[in-house]
Amino acid sequence: GILAAESLTPLEAAVGARRAEMVELLMLHGAKVDLAGWRRLNCFAQKTGATDVVTTLDHFAPATARASCEGISTPF
Repeated sequence: GILAAESLTPLEAAVGARRAEMVELLMLHGAKVDLAGWRRLNCFAQKTGATDVVTTLDHFAPATARASCEGISTPF
């Protein structure tokens, strides 16, 4: 689960809660995520089996994004 002691962004919380509709809403309303952040969120969603979240994140992927999770750690 998500560590209570860690401060999460609303986007991280939405991914952690497996809420694709919230991920989309946040991204449409200006949530910013860089390439490293996108990969970390995408890999976390993949690990939890949240295919709808993965699909939503893919829609907002940075142009240079790769779906590979090799070497990516997900702290939450």
